[in-house]
Amino acid sequence: MPGTTGAIVAGEGARDAGDLLPEARIDWEGLLDRPPVPVLDDVLGAAFTGRRVLITGAGGSLGRALTACVARYAPAALTLVDSHEPSLFALRGRLLEEQADLRPLFRLTDVRNRRRVAGLFAATRPEVVYHLAAYKHVPWAEEDPVEYVEANLGGGRAVAEEAAAAGVARLVYPSTDKAVNPPSLYGATKRIMEAQLREVAAGSAMRVTAARFVNVLGSQGSAGVTFARQIAAGQPLTLIPGMTRYWIAPSHGTLLLAYAAGPAFAEPFSVVLPEARPAAPVRTILERVWRALRPEGADPPIVAIEPRPGERLAEELTGAGEALEPSPYPGVLEVQGVAPAPPGRPVARGIGDLLAAAGEGDPAELKARTLAWARGLV
Repeated sequence: MPGTTGAIVAGEGARDAGDLLPEARIDWEGLLDRPPVPVLDDVLGAAFTGRRVLITGAGGSLGRALTACVARYAPAALTLVDSHEPSLFALRGRLLEEQADLRPLFRLTDVRNRRRVAGLFAATRPEVVYHLAAYKHVPWAEEDPVEYVEANLGGGRAVAEEAAAAGVARLVYPSTDKAVNPPSLYGATKRIMEAQLREVAAGSAMRVTAARFVNVLGSQGSAGVTFARQIAAGQPLTLIPGMTRYWIAPSHGTLLLAYAAGPAFAEPFSVVLPEARPAAPVRTILERVWRALRPEGADPPIVAIEPRPGERLAEELTGAGEALEPSPYPGVLEVQGVAPAPPGRPVARGIGDLLAAAGEGDPAELKARTLAWARGLV
């Protein structure tokens, strides 16, 4: 059993990024002025030991670290799902090298294929499901709303509904602070999925926890990694003046997901966040990455840029009527005041309408319609 956060995030770091990538040289865990989140072995053992666990998006940054964490607590079965063949192949090699006695099941599956999702649940009978598979880049969603609606909403609805139908006991879903008063198509898809999961939980025996993530240092496509690669390439560092974000270390992100499956979250639907307050300027992270890679260098060369489509200068953690309270688990806050699910299945029907509109091929209209609906959801 692990006793340190270093063990929890096994699988992240230099071996994932490759020795030639600059981000592999940075201690992302030490970049924040914040103590590491403690590991409660009894909680994680209760969540995973002897249980059948399935993880979609297992080959991504979050998925790799979560897989390593779950595997250390002797699950009865571990099913790892991803639609990206190279990522799943790399995960297979790494995991089996580290734990030769582990017998995980690897499945190449696109979660938008409901028939495949239903068959996978029927074959593996998971008790705990992590649905991590999604597209996450904010500006790209603005450019390609059809793909994001189909993947994030179509795939999300398929997993949620088939999990409930298969008798899954717990589903954990990574949402985002961008789902609060969403300014972007990406945030809108996450807001809608929170509502869809609340609806599914209200109509089934499945317990659902949505974990609103903030910025995870060192994750694929994150600001810190972008700065590291700009430094390595000898380029100026691009910065949006005045932008702030909430930041967590990689191990904190892994433990947020792991604790989200803990027995303390017994309500049909719960929302949690990492304790990441206060927000810090993006410039602060830029300067720390610069010092990590250029400890003897001059001040970093910075070029000011405008916010990209869908971005806002400061993120929000809670919506109207919501408040943050401590949870029983370290580093995890619980959102109180989450609105109850409306009667019937209006969210499922609304997603169906959006998927039909996505097939009609008018991206601008689809984006406007998705944003308007998401902003009106309570």
